[in-house]
Amino acid sequence: MDDRLSVPGFPSYLITRSGEIYRRGASTPLKAYPAKRGGYQQVSLWENGRGRTCFVHQLVALTFHGPRPSDRHHAAHRDGDKSNNTDVNVQWITKEENERDKVAHGSANIGTRNGGSVLSEDQVADIRRRAADLPRSSSGRRLKKGSLDVLSSEYGVTKSCLYQVISGMRWRHVQ
Repeated sequence: MDDRLSVPGFPSYLITRSGEIYRRGASTPLKAYPAKRGGYQQVSLWENGRGRTCFVHQLVALTFHGPRPSDRHHAAHRDGDKSNNTDVNVQWITKEENERDKVAHGSANIGTRNGGSVLSEDQVADIRRRAADLPRSSSGRRLKKGSLDVLSSEYGVTKSCLYQVISGMRWRHVQ
């Protein structure tokens, strides 16, 4: 059986290293449910007649890794699996570190996973390939005025968007 530690701020509750939360004296864990937005597991905890909904991964980080190091730190899942709330998988990291981790384990909303995306990875690769043949200024660094007009109308995006795609400011993950 997992060791159960008291949940900081909620002395009536205990938590295990696997992320199960128990009311003190109970033999079965509370049922965690996914949040309406974000999909993180959450539970409702009651203390002194007041209820509070808490994310399980935050309670795990608080209990097993101590208080948040700073306001810039967030409880994050190392493997990107929001249901894996074990103490070895949850850690305190900054937003920047979390964004890098999301890209590394494939849970970032980049490219076509972003709901606002107009282009696909194949289209981005095609735009970059075709941009290599576009006329450039005498220095060779800048595209000549009007050279993005055809691509802009063909793909239905602005010239500014095309420039950002070609320069790698957007769609960095596509080669």
